[in-house]
Amino acid sequence: MRHFLHIQIPNKLIRLVKATMDNTVAKIPVQIEMTELFEVRDVLKQGDGLAPPLFNLVTGYVMRKVTVARNATL
Repeated sequence: MRHFLHIQIPNKLIRLVKATMDNTVAKIPVQIEMTELFEVRDVLKQGDGLAPPLFNLVTGYVMRKVTVARNATL
């Protein structure tokens, strides 16, 4: 989780988010049957309540780092 240190997210928050994703398993429908259980790694589940605030956090960081030429034309 070192890659989050440069945007100053407290380690406790990182551990809490990671804990919500640990040991997550899923099945998906393929035609008329369900797959075997598989481990979900490194992603949020669809509809996860953490997705919007995490997206906003990262987007805010990116927007602060991006510089735009104010006199540029498209």
